[in-house]
Amino acid sequence: MRVEVEIDLRPTRPEPEAKPAVDPEVVAEKRRSSSEDRQLRRIALAQVIEARIAAGEFKDMAEVAQRCRVSRARLSTIMNWRG
Repeated sequence: MRVEVEIDLRPTRPEPEAKPAVDPEVVAEKRRSSSEDRQLRRIALAQVIEARIAAGEFKDMAEVAQRCRVSRARLSTIMNWRG
C-alpha cells in the first residue's frame, strides 16, 4: 500500500479587495490643493526666517543654516521660495 500526500506550505495571500472607482477630477483637485498648501508653507517658512534675521535673533543666513543643520545652499533655496 502506498500513500502520497501533498501539502502546500507556501503562505496564502488574501484576495485583493476591489478598489472603489475614483474620479480623476477629484484626484487632480486634491493634488492641486496639497501642492498649493505645500507652496504656502514654504513661503511662510522663508518669511519667518527673514523676520528672525531682521529681528536680530540670527546674525545672517549662515548662522541660520548652522543652527538648523542644513546646508547654506539649501537655505538659499528656501529663501528663494519667497518669490
